[in-house]
Amino acid sequence: MEEEKKGINKYLIILGIIAILLIGLIIAFLLIKGNPKEYIVTFDSNGGSSIEAVIVKENEKVTKPKDPTRDGYKFNGWYLNDKAYDFDTKVTENITLKAQWNQEEIKEIVLEISSLELKVGETSTIHIVSLPDGYTINDITYATTDPSIANVDANGVVTAIQVGSATIAVSTKDNSNKALVSVTVSAAESETPDTPEVTPEVESVSISGSSSVYVGSTLKLSAVLSPKNSKSTLTWKSSDTNIATVDKNGKVTAKKAGKVTITVTTANGKTATKAITVNEKPAPTSVTISGPTTVNAGSTITLKATVKPNNASSLAVTWTSSDTNIATVDKNGVVRGIKSGTVTITAKTVNGKTATHRVTVNDVWTVKLVAQDMGLGIVKQYNYTVYRNGVATEDYTGFKLFGSNSKPITPGGGTIDVDEMPTDSSKWPNTTVITLKDNSTVTATVTYQGIR
Repeated sequence: MEEEKKGINKYLIILGIIAILLIGLIIAFLLIKGNPKEYIVTFDSNGGSSIEAVIVKENEKVTKPKDPTRDGYKFNGWYLNDKAYDFDTKVTENITLKAQWNQEEIKEIVLEISSLELKVGETSTIHIVSLPDGYTINDITYATTDPSIANVDANGVVTAIQVGSATIAVSTKDNSNKALVSVTVSAAESETPDTPEVTPEVESVSISGSSSVYVGSTLKLSAVLSPKNSKSTLTWKSSDTNIATVDKNGKVTAKKAGKVTITVTTANGKTATKAITVNEKPAPTSVTISGPTTVNAGSTITLKATVKPNNASSLAVTWTSSDTNIATVDKNGVVRGIKSGTVTITAKTVNGKTATHRVTVNDVWTVKLVAQDMGLGIVKQYNYTVYRNGVATEDYTGFKLFGSNSKPITPGGGTIDVDEMPTDSSKWPNTTVITLKDNSTVTATVTYQGIR
């Protein structure tokens, strides 16, 4: 009986241990299931506005954030390892999504100022910060609404004529783009009445001028005081001189890409601020070559390379020739012909954009005829020498020398019988048409030494 009791107890102990193990496994499973792994999804805005990273549980989807913004660029989407990211994808690891951008085309004229205050007799130049893509300064015209108050010349120089107001329009020649500058002309000092003028205190100040500038460029900001006839000394300050500096006259010099706040303060403590964005100049997107396609050996032609956009970070190109034995090209695009043949001239931008231009070099031929005295003053034949590119040659292949009555004389012997030339020396040809191997022709001069 005692033995049976012990057996039952032992069996109960084993069942208890098994139950405890099962309960432990169930608790561990529930803990693991209740605490899934978490991953960090980071957003690299690639120069745009910042987007905060988020934590996503394993096998869940990350919510697409609000699109970032970047001045001068259009958001093209989030990418993972250079492939557009599908936000329906379940997250199984830490990832970094990177923004991609497309540079926006410049579509408007941007001026340094939008208003101008002058006294009668004073002048000021309207400076252009940037032009729409495809336009140069040569495509710009200036016009005034009232030349009797403020006149403007072809270079944007405004001259104050008499007291009043006028508007200067800065336009492309095709009138597709336009920017305006309001001009206020006041009396010159000599025209001011002798009665003392009471200058009111400055009540407020604002800043006019462009809000963007490219690295390495400058822009002019102007302080506008209210009331208009108030006066004050001004103090200009930049929030970050590493990005842009400003001098005592409101001239901003861009140092590196970023955003900076420019502050102006009057003598009585009135202040105004203006946010300035400093942008990197865009990289060259294309280059084209224009100019002649033929040149004579020993002569030169000049090719022109046009880099787009016109405000690119560098407009410089490197010139090369495919065969310097046929033609060379210098750093300014000047091609010099060496000998007959065709070469490819290449212009390459600093970031590797290229354009090509085919140039054909033509040989230059000259012929000299000299009378040969056969005795007793009788001329029986004429010696001739053929020159290719200034060097005497006996390679007569592929050209014809025309003599009497424009009949072709077969060259090769170095002499022409007198019977082959017109008796009347006035009819002797002064030029000869040379037919080259490629069937093109060159007109060469015939020199008569001691004959007439």
